[in-house]
Amino acid sequence: METQFIPNQKLTGDVRKNKNKSFFEKAKEHKKEIVTGTAIVFSVMGAILVVKNRAVIKSAIKSSLVEEALTKSIETKTNVSPLVLEPIEKSIINKFPIDNKINVREHIRNLPKGWNPSINKVELASKYGYSLEGHQTWVNAYTKASA
Repeated sequence: METQFIPNQKLTGDVRKNKNKSFFEKAKEHKKEIVTGTAIVFSVMGAILVVKNRAVIKSAIKSSLVEEALTKSIETKTNVSPLVLEPIEKSIINKFPIDNKINVREHIRNLPKGWNPSINKVELASKYGYSLEGHQTWVNAYTKASA
C-alpha cells in the first residue's frame, strides 16, 4: 500500500503520538484558542442577555437613582422637589371627566389582624351611632373617580 503525498502539508512529529495524546495534553497545547473562544462565547451571551432585558435594567437603574436621591436628601437635609408634583386628587380629577365621579358614603372597614383604629375614628363612629368591634375603623365619606 502506498502513502499519498499531499503538497503543502507539514507533518510534525509522529502522527501516532499525536493520536494517542489525552484530552488534557491537547488542551494544554491549545490554551490560547480555548480561552479566546470561551471569552467570545460569554461576551456574546452577555450581550444577548443585556439586549433582551434592557427594560428591566433601565427600571433598576432608575429606581436606584431615585432611592439614592432620596437617601442623599434625607442625609443632607436639602430641599428636594417631591416625586409627585401635584396632589393625587387633582391628578385623578384632571384625567377623568366630572361625570365619572363616585361619592362613597361613610362606612365601617375591617382592618388586618394586629391593626386597631385610632381614638378619633372610634369617637367619630360613635358620633354617627356605630360601635366599632375589634379590628374595625371608621371611613369618612369621599369622592373617587371611576375608570
